[in-house]
Amino acid sequence: MVRVRSATGEVCLPASLTSDMMPGSVALPHGGGHTKADGLTVASTTAGANANVLAADGPDAIEPISGMAHFTGILVEVELSPSA
Repeated sequence: MVRVRSATGEVCLPASLTSDMMPGSVALPHGGGHTKADGLTVASTTAGANANVLAADGPDAIEPISGMAHFTGILVEVELSPSA
């Protein structure tokens, strides 16, 4: 288990190493879990890490060209989870 932390949040999840990715890169499936999904009655019952908490929120977090939320290229730190 590892903790993946960004400037805005963190998630704990199982991890594995692979040579299929560029060194220093992290891949986290989007939409796999809905922890911290306050107000979403169905989604909040689905187990797993919510990758959305790693992304910034609000008007300053919008990608300027597309006007969309920034969900890729987020700077994160990865460390062993204390529960590992």
